[in-house]
Amino acid sequence: VEVEADLVERAQYLISSLPGAEDELTKRRLPRIALQDLQEMLDGLLDRLAISPNENNDESQSADPELPLPTIIVLYLLPESLAELQDRFISLLRLLPPPFRILCNTWGLPRLQAEKETKISEENGAITPLHIYTRNSLPQQQP
Repeated sequence: VEVEADLVERAQYLISSLPGAEDELTKRRLPRIALQDLQEMLDGLLDRLAISPNENNDESQSADPELPLPTIIVLYLLPESLAELQDRFISLLRLLPPPFRILCNTWGLPRLQAEKETKISEENGAITPLHIYTRNSLPQQQP
């Protein structure tokens, strides 16, 4: 699953216009994040959590110590991509501490029950569903 170049350019523009975006850390970090394959990024995060699953902010354990652990992941992927990445998202929900959540635009994660679903009305009359997943969305383990 790769991020399309036009989305990367748009994200770089939006982030560069934020207050504080001129800081050197942001300038070094953004190209690595935006151009990295999403699967590789998620696998790296899972590897980092496997090293130190109970330390939510210990950046010294990370392969990339400049990146903090996420508190939210926002997705706008096609169902095929969501299905391909779903196991990684389930693992992140298990490993990352609350308030970590995943927000899916339009399509949800089929093996999980969204903790909250809402519909956003757009100016053109279109309705966009949003699905929010937290640790409470995980299937209950049978004893």
